[in-house]
Parts: sequence; structure tokens; C-alpha cells
Amino acid sequence: MKLFKRTCLFSVVCFLLLGFVITASAQQERERNTKKARAAAEQSAKAARVFDQIMGTREKSIPRDLLDRARTVAVSPSVIKAGLSFGAVAAAA
Repeated sequence: MKLFKRTCLFSVVCFLLLGFVITASAQQERERNTKKARAAAEQSAKAARVFDQIMGTREKSIPRDLLDRARTVAVSPSVIKAGLSFGAVAAAA
């Protein structure tokens, strides 16, 4: 009978400890998700500010007709300059 009581007590303690560990883990996960959401919101706000600055500068703004047809506009606030070029060479036979 004494062994049964010890086993029951041990089981209860193990379940309580497991509950505390799971609760602490869930709390940490919520905090991580909150930090990620806050960082994403800050990055979106930066991108919106950069887009507003681009559109506010007449020489550098995106043409309105092109913007109206665009499905997506990518803004990278941390990129200072970027360039993309395509080239082709036609070979004469």
C-alpha cells in the first residue's frame, strides 16, 4: 500500500511539472510570435514610408498607369540602390 501511495504521488508531481513546462513553453512561443508580428509591422511601416517618398518625388515616381496595372509592388527599405539588366546577342549565320 505504501508503494502505491508513492507511485500516485510521483505521478501527480510528474503531471504537475509537465503542465508547468508546457505552459512556460506556450508563453515563450506567444512572446516570440508577438515579437515577429511587431517586427513585421515595423518593416511594413518602413516600406510604406519609402513608397510614399518615391511617389512624392516627381522624377523618381512610378508612372501611375504602370502602377494601376501592377499586381504587386515590392519595396525594400534597406536596399539603397539596385539594378537589373538583360542583354542578348544575336548571332549571324
